[in-house]
Amino acid sequence: MDVYFKDIYGSPRQKGEIARAIINQNGYNPSEVIFIGDFITDLKGAQDAGTVFIGRVADSGNAPFAGMGVKAIKDLNDLEEIIQ
Repeated sequence: MDVYFKDIYGSPRQKGEIARAIINQNGYNPSEVIFIGDFITDLKGAQDAGTVFIGRVADSGNAPFAGMGVKAIKDLNDLEEIIQ
């Protein structure tokens, strides 16, 4: 499966730290980066890195960031529409 991934990151590093590293390594502008996730830790990581966050709502309808003003999608098919 490594052909589908440029890099893989995980514990013990925090998500914000990882996102900042990716942004810095690639010379991205954090305000032009979208962090997609389905947990509060993803939202906090995006906030820590200064990126835009889009939540992914689980098929069960569970959205831990509901009521927090977070834009959310059910799957990536809706991504282009919400970015616009």
